[in-house]
Amino acid sequence: MVINKYKMVGSVLLTLGLWGNNVYGSVDADVVDALASQSQSKEEELQEAVTYAGLTERGLALDLAEVAKLIRLGANPACRDEEGQTLLHLAGCAAVLALPFSHPDVDINARDNKGNTALHGYATVFSECLLDTLGSGEEEIEVLLECGANPYLENEEGKIARQLVEEWVAVEEALPPEERNPNSEEALVIARKMIQMLRGAERTWAAAHSEWMAAHPECVVE
Repeated sequence: MVINKYKMVGSVLLTLGLWGNNVYGSVDADVVDALASQSQSKEEELQEAVTYAGLTERGLALDLAEVAKLIRLGANPACRDEEGQTLLHLAGCAAVLALPFSHPDVDINARDNKGNTALHGYATVFSECLLDTLGSGEEEIEVLLECGANPYLENEEGKIARQLVEEWVAVEEALPPEERNPNSEEALVIARKMIQMLRGAERTWAAAHSEWMAAHPECVVE
């Protein structure tokens, strides 16, 4: 199964993080161990480390090793922040996403305080960043779908992840050509492909989870 690939990757990263040193670099064990004595909990520090690792390319492998070290020290990757977001919501790249998959308590379909799953979050990021960074968020969405994220779950606004991308496309297409970003046409092509990928995931998910779909007809969006 595909999900085992990401569990394996996460387990490897966690193992490397346990020792604080790996082929990518090293983590100062004293600095990481000292986190337990700070005012923040290990969970809070873990959330910050995950967010930082996802937002920066410089030293990403080093940051990942620190995240893995924190989990090894007992930080729970299933913890939530004040907005109800888990590490899956906060992780900013596919490499960070691999870490929680190795932990049995992580719910890939966990919702935040607004009912958004990680899939909703990355669909939003994908849409908002597409003009600036073509393809941003696409790999993360693919990872979540491959690992069993439910594409039919609705947020508090009654929207599934695909609809968030479709809304962005509708807004962008409504702009006069002279007001569009220079990357607009290429971005729209990528977004339409993403919509088709999400539709395909919905069909696959529905076929594999017919019992769930029968019990949740309100989540089916034509």
